Amino acid sequence: EPVVVDASGCPHCADLVMERDSLRAALADALEKEEGRDAIEAELRASKEQAQAATKDAHSTMVQVQYTQRHTRTYIV
Repeated sequence: EPVVVDASGCPHCADLVMERDSLRAALADALEKEEGRDAIEAELRASKEQAQAATKDAHSTMVQVQYTQRHTRTYIV
């Protein structure tokens, strides 16, 4: 027969349960942030693609002006 041990009075077990619960909460928060970040990245990608399509549709020319070796600006003309 399996022996059932009541661990409710054990401080070590209570600490382990609290640690497990805090890890679960941290994991849930991390997953929620990851989903939020994925949604923002998808929105940025879509807006970038939309801007590129608008640029192509307008037959615009992109002109790059190099101010210094490190600084280049792109203008849509």
